[in-house]
Amino acid sequence: MADRDTNTEIRQLKEDLATLKQDMSGLTGLIRDLGAEKLDDVKSSAAENVRARRETLRRRLAATEVRGRETAEDIGDAIGSRPFGSVAMAFGLGFLVAKLLEAGSRR
Repeated sequence: MADRDTNTEIRQLKEDLATLKQDMSGLTGLIRDLGAEKLDDVKSSAAENVRARRETLRRRLAATEVRGRETAEDIGDAIGSRPFGSVAMAFGLGFLVAKLLEAGSRR
């Protein structure tokens, strides 16, 4: 009689272990699927963030390019309106830079 009870308990334990194994397998699959979904969400969010930053960078670059052209035109107009003064200023700045470089090389 004790053997039957023991055998019954062992069979019941085996069945419980098999059920537990199936449940764990199901949970593992569910966790894997949730992780894959989360990873896809993170990837799409990162891609959207990169697109937005790239567009912002393009707009800033275009604005900087326009400002650079305007500044170059302003400088060209200033030089054109005072050509002798511009040449004298360029000569003076060149002379000053040469002296600074010469003094720096002596050290």
